[in-house]
Amino acid sequence: MVFIIKDVLIWGENIVTNNLYQMAYKLSAVMRKSAAIVDENNKFPEESLDLLKANNFMSLIIPREFGGGGYNVKIASDIAQILASGCLSTAMIWGMHCQQIYTIMNNVESEKKRILNEISQNQLYIASVTSEHTKGGYLLSSNSPLHWYNNSEFELYRLAPTVTGGEYADAYLITAKKSQESTDKNVLLLYAVRDEISITDIGDWHSMGMRGTQSVSMLIKGKLGAKNILTEEDFSGIAQTSLIPIGHIMWASCWLGATKEVFKKAIKILKKNKNKFNTLTYSRISSIRLKIDIVNNYLERLIDEFTMCMERNDRTSLESTSFNIQINNLKIIASENLFAAANETIELLGMYHGYIKNELIPLERLFRDLRSASLMYHNDRLKEANGKLSLYNSELLPFL
Repeated sequence: MVFIIKDVLIWGENIVTNNLYQMAYKLSAVMRKSAAIVDENNKFPEESLDLLKANNFMSLIIPREFGGGGYNVKIASDIAQILASGCLSTAMIWGMHCQQIYTIMNNVESEKKRILNEISQNQLYIASVTSEHTKGGYLLSSNSPLHWYNNSEFELYRLAPTVTGGEYADAYLITAKKSQESTDKNVLLLYAVRDEISITDIGDWHSMGMRGTQSVSMLIKGKLGAKNILTEEDFSGIAQTSLIPIGHIMWASCWLGATKEVFKKAIKILKKNKNKFNTLTYSRISSIRLKIDIVNNYLERLIDEFTMCMERNDRTSLESTSFNIQINNLKIIASENLFAAANETIELLGMYHGYIKNELIPLERLFRDLRSASLMYHNDRLKEANGKLSLYNSELLPFL
């Protein structure tokens, strides 16, 4: 079944936005029916992605002048939460797609119109190729050089240990070292559609959780040209103002939405067993809710700060040590608190509804899925970075 959004323009933006949220809930309900099958069969959620494409969700945050919906980061975060309440893998795929779109929107000049129009018209799914075997997902460097034939043509040979949905992507946003002679910090951002490159899966995705993302190892090769290079600006600025903050915002939103849905289901189960309510039950419910609210409130505050900086074109603040610490903290707080919330929900519901897989609540799957959260750009690496940055940013009291 495919639902199609109808544009409603009367009475202004609120009606259109309400329709968007309603459609997101409808799509989420459909995704929920296939989420268990996706997990059990270790398969990519093609049907769910097709639903998103059929309803123009792949261009949701693209400006209207380029054929998109023109929605902001706050709405994208809300939609990610709603989609994750049905299928966390699908929501993560879509959220990371939004990360690629946002990066193109805000850092590309000459090719931006062509690329964004193409994505909007064809509802392309954009995968991210940033990981490398010797550096993991570290964004600010690359050891995969381009091999230049001449001043305008080069050979791309790119091994990546994890590419979310890579086998099913329509196009790719790729980081690479500018040349063999360049330093590892001289990173270029490339864009290539599927028919421009050769793609080979070199590893399977047999993971504990997040099975639907099919984040396989890939080899990407192709002869590309100058039009495939999106920007030669300082890549660290692009990473700090687009890739990292949107990535962490969308990851946190997806994890949060899935956890909120399970919390709601857990309360529903408990209410059917009123005789089991006691002081320990209330305390555990409170603790779970506290962790969810901490993540929710921190996420909303960071979105507000990020949006305000972008509206003012204040990239200096986004590159500051203070904001870098906070956006890293968002990922740490979300991954640790929400996994802890899932674990505490297992304790709350006990063996049958908590630990054993059942049809009433996908808690067993959520627990496995959220175990990956701290590993996605490992929290230890973020904590190390925050520790170093805090040596130069320790004035935390209010100031005049």
